[in-house]
Parts: sequence; C-alpha cells; structure tokens
Amino acid sequence: MFARPTSRLLALAGRGVYARGVASVSSPSSPALTDLNGKQHHVSDLFANKKVVLFGIPGNSPVDNHYHIPSFVKHSDKILGKGVSFIGCVSSMSRSVLGACQNAYDPNNYIHMLSDETGDFIKQHSLAEVFAMDETGVDSPIILSKRWVMVVDNGKVTHKSVEDHPEDFTSTDAFSVMKHL
Repeated sequence: MFARPTSRLLALAGRGVYARGVASVSSPSSPALTDLNGKQHHVSDLFANKKVVLFGIPGNSPVDNHYHIPSFVKHSDKILGKGVSFIGCVSSMSRSVLGACQNAYDPNNYIHMLSDETGDFIKQHSLAEVFAMDETGVDSPIILSKRWVMVVDNGKVTHKSVEDHPEDFTSTDAFSVMKHL
C-alpha cells in the first residue's frame, strides 16, 4: 500500500476484459507496473480490496505538466477523503522522466507515478497510441498512453473515460473523476 511519500508498497487486483458498467482490471497474464524505486507491482495485486483512481498521461507535455497532473495534486485530499486508497499516474515514459515530473509538479508525492515502459498495461486495456517512427532513426514503434482516467474498486473498473485528443483533459481531470467516486 502507498503512503505519502512513495516509499511504501502498492497493492493491486482484478480480472480481464472491459464491458459495460463494471469490468475487471487484470487477467492472469496482466503486466506489472513499475514505481519510481524500480519495484514492479503486478496488476492482479495492486487493486485488491482498495478503491483506486488511476490516470494516464501521454508524455511530458504542457497539458500533462500544467493541467492534468496538477489537477490531481490540487484535489488529492478530496479524492482520498472519498475512500480512495491511492491515486496513480500511469505513463509509458521511463521512471527517470516520471520522477522528474513528480519532483517538479508533485513534490509532496500525492500521486504515485507508475511506469509502463513496455506499454503492456495500456495496450491490454486499449489505452495506447502506437506510432511508427521508421524514417526518424528512432526505435519503432513508439507506444504512448492516451489521456485517460479510471476508478477501480476492488479490482473492478467502475468508471473509465478516455480523451479523444491528447490535448484535451476535460473528462479525465480530477474534478471530473470526483463525480464518479
């Protein structure tokens, strides 16, 4: 389980495929997410017996840094006050980049940064954008997270929202998710 600061263990749970209403977050082959300390947390354990708000960011963009992440930092006490065990931010960025984001925009560690560098979690839940970068000399493909938010209650997704465009954050910010807690 996380505590502020992020030195404690996360705990997650769930099962499989999204459906209408309540869906599960993990399956027997669910991937692990990595915290800033390099510890991997298997998704089947992370959400067990907890209510969690999890949101995804595409990258180190102005929308992420000046609006999306700060909205969760600003409203973290209200969110946690509604029985939420922890707030997690998932991105396919490296732990070092996520750590720099946390140091700059969440120095009190209200949000638990979780790296999905392989993109396995976000791909499994249809939350990934895949870009071919063949002509640029960059290893291809590049996998980035869409901008999304979900409420997970004991491994079951009770609310999920995904933005249509990476620069939008109106249905995935903290204020919007509080309506679903």
